[in-house]
Amino acid sequence: MTVQEIEQVYLEGLKKIQAPPPPKLEPVIFGEEETHFEYLFVTTENGKYKYGNYSRGNPKNIRYSEDYDEVLYYIFEFATHVVASYNLKKCNILLGTSKFEYRRLLWKIQLDLLLIINPQYAQRCEKECEAYIAKSPFDDGLSETLTFLDGYPCPILSPNIPPGICPLDDEGGPCIFLKPIE
Repeated sequence: MTVQEIEQVYLEGLKKIQAPPPPKLEPVIFGEEETHFEYLFVTTENGKYKYGNYSRGNPKNIRYSEDYDEVLYYIFEFATHVVASYNLKKCNILLGTSKFEYRRLLWKIQLDLLLIINPQYAQRCEKECEAYIAKSPFDDGLSETLTFLDGYPCPILSPNIPPGICPLDDEGGPCIFLKPIE
């Protein structure tokens, strides 16, 4: 698969989750190595995909792979994390309107988005999140697993939420964001 074909799959995945195309969503630069900003890039070098990002001109998370699916997972994991984080900020979750720890909500939404793009990516990301939780447990005292929120309505993906009500707020507070970012 060429870098341009990977870009097309990426853009199609963004459409599936109703995320905005770049540049509204932090862009992934395809075909060249971006060294000045912290954007992800995907290019080729010596017959392999080279992908990752730089921070202040210094290499950060630079990876090589012959497997295009590995590259796609990496960029979709990043994109869904950005979309989930943005949506939670829009819902004022960071201001303490929910009893759930921020990471729990972030990963729940991210996994729901990855499930739409590719169920295998969601499974892989869930395992990575659970490994992270084992090292740094949740501090909301509710549960140490991500599956605790299974079936709990997501404000971004659920069409059955009454307008104006945030399902993440025990008090039934206002929800200012009921669909993906536009």
